[in-house]
Amino acid sequence: MTKKEKKPISAVDKLEVLNLVRRVSDELNDGIGIKDKTVAEFVVKLAEKEVKAFLKNDCTIQQVTIESAQSLRKTLGENGASEVPLSLVSHILEIVWRSSPTIKRFEEKLRKKREKNKVVDPNQVMS
Repeated sequence: MTKKEKKPISAVDKLEVLNLVRRVSDELNDGIGIKDKTVAEFVVKLAEKEVKAFLKNDCTIQQVTIESAQSLRKTLGENGASEVPLSLVSHILEIVWRSSPTIKRFEEKLRKKREKNKVVDPNQVMS
């Protein structure tokens, strides 16, 4: 498998994606009255992009801040969804972070990369 090729998505991952889209769709319906699978899929993709940016900066789920929610809300606004409350955006970010198989794979990839690049302290090396 070359670096550009993606690992095939498993049946379990597909089910997790469907569940995630349904959950986000339900949240959007409860929050702003929009229950549309396509909109929910779009919001999930935008939220995944935002979460990946935070993960690259060594953030944890506890550090999902107002800034990340505001950034996603701004992106949603640029795409015609300016009426989404900040609290709803923050909640959707958390759902995506905890439930997205794409994020789980990305976290694992980052973990492996960081372990590979970890510098060993010469004082801890035993002879």
